[in-house]
Amino acid sequence: MPQLDLYRIPTGLPEPVLTRLSGLLSPDERVRAGRYQFEKDRRRFMATRGAMRTILGALLGLAPERVAFRYGEQGKPALANARTGSPLYFNLSDSGDWAVLGITTDGEIGVDIEALRPIPEIRSIAERFFSPTEETWLRALPLHEQPWAFHRMWTCKEAYLKAVGSGLSLDTQSFAFDFTVKPARLIGADPGWTMIEFTPAPAYAGAACVLGQGWEISLRDWAP
Repeated sequence: MPQLDLYRIPTGLPEPVLTRLSGLLSPDERVRAGRYQFEKDRRRFMATRGAMRTILGALLGLAPERVAFRYGEQGKPALANARTGSPLYFNLSDSGDWAVLGITTDGEIGVDIEALRPIPEIRSIAERFFSPTEETWLRALPLHEQPWAFHRMWTCKEAYLKAVGSGLSLDTQSFAFDFTVKPARLIGADPGWTMIEFTPAPAYAGAACVLGQGWEISLRDWAP
């Protein structure tokens, strides 16, 4: 049975912990951190990348700072120094006060989480990014249910895009999910992908997209 481990990572870390984690970052990651306009975003990036390095390093038997990454055409990271044997596939997503790192040895993965927030332009965004079938389903829901449904739909779409490594280079209206069931089911695309929906924290939507069926899922809290 394929195994997917989801690590929940707090992003609001105490200063001493954040300082320690930031010291694990590579030179290019420090440059990326410095490009953030807002301090809270810079701190979140350092916390999540440092935590990811710590978790992956422990699984690989490497010091966190020695974990090296390579990046696909659309920026999806993968391990550059994985040892022989079963490779590790991983994906990271953060929103608000939390991040989730998904790790498996059983194939490509995409993860997305979103903190629930008001979206006044929900209709126009849905028209732009969701398929006609998805948009129709969303519009038919009672108004008070639409914000949560929107976040659910967004995480599933984003997780699939990250799993296939396309980012937003793939037209988000070119594939669709059946959201009348849970977990959502991919239609009109490669049927080998499985969507896993989870709740990373109260008022958060979360989704992981993986290849194959019969996945065993574990949701773990990472402590610095």
